[in-house]
Amino acid sequence: QAAGDFEGALANLERASADGSAEADLDRAVLLERAGRRDEALEALAAGAAREPQSAEILTQWALALGRAGRFAEAAARFDAVLALSPLAQSAHVGRAMSHLLGGDEPAALAVLEASLEALPGDPGLTLLLARLLAAATSDSVRDGPRALELALELRLRHQGFEYAETLAMAFAEVGRFEEAAGLQRQTVAELERGGRSQEAARAGRRLALYAAGRPCRAPWRDP
Repeated sequence: QAAGDFEGALANLERASADGSAEADLDRAVLLERAGRRDEALEALAAGAAREPQSAEILTQWALALGRAGRFAEAAARFDAVLALSPLAQSAHVGRAMSHLLGGDEPAALAVLEASLEALPGDPGLTLLLARLLAAATSDSVRDGPRALELALELRLRHQGFEYAETLAMAFAEVGRFEEAAGLQRQTVAELERGGRSQEAARAGRRLALYAAGRPCRAPWRDP
């Protein structure tokens, strides 16, 4: 029955798509990706974007789907297209930077984050990502511990979420203040455990082990 429902829904959407509906292309892509048919989903999104090249929503969904497929350079290019249409779309700024990070291009991530913060000065999400990059990049030419610490301290004064505490711990570790990094990270682990967030607590615990051993964090965006 479920297979029949899927095929029927897909057939209806394909008919709507044949009539020129970009919205149907988007819905069809969602259905196909849920069924594990990722390449076909990406084709549907490409078709939708061709029909409505000014649709930031379709371009965003295409970028996200490309990222899920591990096609990070293409995802970054689609986020660029979104930002050409909507220069203040914060999620697209973050998505573009993350696409470069996950694709292994830290210098490009740094460049786009600097540009994004010119468009959205003081944005906490973008500032947090920049601070993490400066503290924990694998590339020596990208890391800047003192600047990361300055940004992380400013963020921590304004925001109390665990992600801000973790970012400050990364910056402490990068400038060699491992005892402070470990102490702050230990508090974060305890907070996450109290909140029943076991997966995040385990990830935070791995970072705590680094600081306790006198080692900085590297590429936290790659830690699942």
